[in-house]
Amino acid sequence: MQFKTLLVHSLLMSFPTLSFAEKIQTNTPVEINTQQAPSNPSTYEIPPDASRLSRNSPTQTDQPDQAQLINQIYKHRANRITKFWKRPVTHLAESAHVQVYLDEQGKVKDILLDGQLSDAFALSIKTAIYKAAPFKMPEEHALKKQLQEIRIYFTTE
Repeated sequence: MQFKTLLVHSLLMSFPTLSFAEKIQTNTPVEINTQQAPSNPSTYEIPPDASRLSRNSPTQTDQPDQAQLINQIYKHRANRITKFWKRPVTHLAESAHVQVYLDEQGKVKDILLDGQLSDAFALSIKTAIYKAAPFKMPEEHALKKQLQEIRIYFTTE
């Protein structure tokens, strides 16, 4: 069934490509940029008394806020854990919501698994978490408190 879908898809994709290839001109003119850089590159330097905005420094809107930073750290941690996860060989459709609690140094303190799952599935998840640990913790105490928990979803589907 998958082979037929692939064959039909490849045939449908080749016909528009062939008709498009016939319409392409072979001798298209090429534009050449003849402008030259100025001989004195110092004309582009920013003067020392220029305002902070004109120096290309990031503004408040360019810097990620705390919620975006936390979201990026959560995604990085989830990706790190899933990179170490080896899906168990099973014919069952299993899934689990996992909460990982960390200590102040980023080491795993506790793992809670929620869902109907086999022992092999639970063991594969715990093994991946322990291989990914320890996790880097921020220096800021307020961020450290918020990042002491990781929530991740695993499924064999």
